[in-house]
Amino acid sequence: MWWRALGWAAGIWLAAGLQAAWGGGMPGPLLLLALLAGLWSGIGAGMLVGAGAGLCDAALSGHWLVAFMLIGMVCGAGAGVMSDWVAHRHPLVGVTVAVVTSFLLCLIFGLFMHLSSHELLLFAARRAGINALWMLLISGIMFIVSPRRSAHHLDGNE
Repeated sequence: MWWRALGWAAGIWLAAGLQAAWGGGMPGPLLLLALLAGLWSGIGAGMLVGAGAGLCDAALSGHWLVAFMLIGMVCGAGAGVMSDWVAHRHPLVGVTVAVVTSFLLCLIFGLFMHLSSHELLLFAARRAGINALWMLLISGIMFIVSPRRSAHHLDGNE
């Protein structure tokens, strides 16, 4: 149990470094880690990692702490709920969740930036595409780090 918590904490630390190096901005690798935690380990892990991701994202960007923690928690819990309905360890499910979540959050955040409709859709589509690539990387790392689960995934067994 402690190893899992330390693993997610190390993942948040690594994702925070990636997001800071990338230039920041929500949604980014930190939120994707919360989504993957929800898909991979359930609602509780998604909420906890989402809260940590929101905390780190707010610290990196200087935005509202409570709002970003709530966004992370809700997104992580939503991914945890989805894990009951879909094959949550398939990489395409993670990519789809990342694209949909990123697109919707970018539309919401873009409204506060007062963008035109064309700029707003372009911003949301670009960020969703970038986050799809990030999610492939993050879920690939999860399959490599967890050999027991990746062996089941490669055999086609759940």
